[in-house]
Amino acid sequence: MSGATGLAIGLENSIHAINHTLSSSGLEVIAGPVSSLVGAVQLLVGGLFGLYLILVILKWKESRDLKRVMNNLSKEIRGLKEIRMQEKEILEALSKKKKHKK
Repeated sequence: MSGATGLAIGLENSIHAINHTLSSSGLEVIAGPVSSLVGAVQLLVGGLFGLYLILVILKWKESRDLKRVMNNLSKEIRGLKEIRMQEKEILEALSKKKKHKK
């Protein structure tokens, strides 16, 4: 049994105990919504599906961040190429001046 499944089962047992206590004390109105809320959270996070869902979300976030980094890197490379072209033009102009002076 995985840690998430064990936690889910323990949470479910706790909810049943709370429901039993609340129903015997007349607070059944609160027990229903709390139980359904915990059930929804358990469904989203519990078990292998929950783990898979969390991993998919993390992978999506990682790919989004990687895309942003790659776009920034591409912009920097374009900027460096432009600077290099300007340097070449300046060097060519200087070499032409030197040749012209001789």
